[in-house]
Amino acid sequence: MDEINIQTNRELKLSNRMQKIVSLIEKTDVVADVGTDHGYIPNYLIENGIAKLVYATDISADSLGKNIEFSKLRGNSDSIISRVGDGLKPIENEKINTVIIAGMGGILISQIIENSIEFARGIEYFILQPMTASYELRYYLYQNDFNILREEIVEDNDKIYEIMYVKNGEKDLKSPVFLRYGENLIKEKNDVLIKLLTRNIESNKNIMSQIIKNSEGKTNSRVFELEEDIKRDEELLNEIES
Repeated sequence: MDEINIQTNRELKLSNRMQKIVSLIEKTDVVADVGTDHGYIPNYLIENGIAKLVYATDISADSLGKNIEFSKLRGNSDSIISRVGDGLKPIENEKINTVIIAGMGGILISQIIENSIEFARGIEYFILQPMTASYELRYYLYQNDFNILREEIVEDNDKIYEIMYVKNGEKDLKSPVFLRYGENLIKEKNDVLIKLLTRNIESNKNIMSQIIKNSEGKTNSRVFELEEDIKRDEELLNEIES
């Protein structure tokens, strides 16, 4: 769970992950935080004048209850509208400038957008932070004419998170490698990206070693996949560090 200061008489402090998410949001009228859980981000956006109104949604009534209580404690109930529901469904009839979908798997985020695709086309910007399957999410976005304008990457409690700033609009895929890692992060030779690449290479090597050890010499297609992933990531790492 993200560490956060929830005392009502003190400035709201966010974790590194959530701080990086809100840093991508330009001052606007209406923001929606899908899967808000405790409601830290909605309260931060209101208290810092980043949004005038925030819709906080969650599929779990119990989780949304945490947001409702927290918003009351912070004195922000009039500016934060809480709704129970699946994905974008609770806000499809509203005018939203920016939508945040964070802390979920990349495939689930893709499904949420796809299930409300016509509404999603009218959103000015999405801030997407997948916990897993970032490749699959990028692939979905490119295939469905969503433009990843920029990506950020942040380390928080020894975990690394990728965050995508997305707008509706077609963009040519210049290289398949940009489906695996953020284009601007590669070009900027981002230090945290280098750390992520190193971790992924080490993890895949360990997984491959275990598979080989347990396969008793039998051919395993997963080993070939891992070898390709390792080779691709090592080539990219060498390119960035050169």
